[in-house]
Amino acid sequence: MPTISNNPGSQGWQSDWYWKNGIQRTLYGHGEVDPYDSLLSISNGDRRKLFLDGYGRAYHSGDKSRINIRTNQINSVMTFSTLFKTGLTSLSLRLRSRVDEPSPNANRFGGYVAVIYTNRIEWYRQDYLGTYTSLAANSTITPNIELDKKQYIKFFCYNIEDDTKVQLQVKIALNETARYKTIATITENTPLTSAMDSPLYRNESYSHIKINGSGPNDILYEDLRIQDLGGDYYKRAVLEKLEVIKTIKASFDIRQEKTFTRTTRFDIE
Repeated sequence: MPTISNNPGSQGWQSDWYWKNGIQRTLYGHGEVDPYDSLLSISNGDRRKLFLDGYGRAYHSGDKSRINIRTNQINSVMTFSTLFKTGLTSLSLRLRSRVDEPSPNANRFGGYVAVIYTNRIEWYRQDYLGTYTSLAANSTITPNIELDKKQYIKFFCYNIEDDTKVQLQVKIALNETARYKTIATITENTPLTSAMDSPLYRNESYSHIKINGSGPNDILYEDLRIQDLGGDYYKRAVLEKLEVIKTIKASFDIRQEKTFTRTTRFDIE
């Protein structure tokens, strides 16, 4: 596994809790729920299928097919490994979603979306079912994701600046020994009011992975985790960064003082 830094947030959901029970099962129906995990379901798409092998691996099929995980979080990070295959155009990752909730539209914000291709990332928010707003220019993935080679992906979504803006970030490690590389970090300066209601999302909200393509079959997911970053993730990150800078500066000042002291003694002698 790539190096994963410690994070003060709590674990919200992870596939190993449910996918390593030794029991194979396959989900086909729109809205069908995993009988061993009431938080996981499959929906939408053409020829959808989710096969769980019982040993920690999931295989997802069907154009525009979507897996849904009820995570009840507002600031979160999705982490997993996967293999891009021929026929898979993109993976659409979504956090902070209430897209399947009932009308009015303000009650069913569709989430923040990172659409990952082999060479780029497209950024959106889904205002409600069927309505998307582009958030930023495409971000280039360099080097490109290679087919049939395992990739490790992290997708972050969290509020910043006293919950007035939202920041999204994608990191990718191109193999199991590589460190995660930040592909891009983008900021939404004017989020919808419906996207910022923390109690609402902590009561009922979802994370999704959707596959797009002419024939994406058996797309592998392993070690899928949805981690709750907590309400003050950005503030903690800023404070930790300032503390690191302060520590480095203090260490530098001490070294400078020691150097000055040694030089003075040498001059006197």
